[in-house]
Amino acid sequence: MRNGGTMRVVAVFTLVLASLAPVASTAAGATTAAPAVGGTTSGVRVVNLNLLHGTFCEPDSNLCQAEDRVALLGQQLEAAGCPEVVGLQEINQNHADIIDITRKTLCGGKYKIAFGGTTSGLDTERVLTTLPIKSTKVIKLVGGFRTASRVVLSSDVGPLALVVTHQDGDREVTTPGCKICKPPCSIDEPILTCQTVAALALADKGVPKNAVRILMGDFNLPAGTP
Repeated sequence: MRNGGTMRVVAVFTLVLASLAPVASTAAGATTAAPAVGGTTSGVRVVNLNLLHGTFCEPDSNLCQAEDRVALLGQQLEAAGCPEVVGLQEINQNHADIIDITRKTLCGGKYKIAFGGTTSGLDTERVLTTLPIKSTKVIKLVGGFRTASRVVLSSDVGPLALVVTHQDGDREVTTPGCKICKPPCSIDEPILTCQTVAALALADKGVPKNAVRILMGDFNLPAGTP
């Protein structure tokens, strides 16, 4: 990045399943599994990144150097060995167009796009993946601006149900119950808590029973928040 822009570093997390072996995650980006005797290990590498839509950047900054930031993302993905799943938030139409062009040569053109086409706003989700896409679904979250996007993938660890979302945060401790919320949310819950509840339900319902479920994104909460 140039001109004092903020560089967001891609962290790669690996989901590993091993026969009859426990699984442990590490924040540094790798997941390790104790090998089973005679067992085989399969894994899926997952990247999560809020790309920053740049709408509120300086007018002459090209959305805070959007093309440079997508190019940097591509460089980091290739340096990481082209992880199988890349979940992105804050994707506007400008970002979507740049990503569509970039992915054609990125990692030898291996990446497919889930939730492609014209964006529905300035803050949507995209998933780049080298895995077969089985289905996709996008829901509006309470408030009408945020969304949660689910893609079901075929992988070495079995069906993978990935939900990517960008939420407003859950710190509305003084907010009264959500009268406009619908199941699976409760009218007694704060409005923004309902966003997470709905995203969790999206990851759980309508997917294969044996699917590995991942809910990830930008929740606008400090790390370690319950």
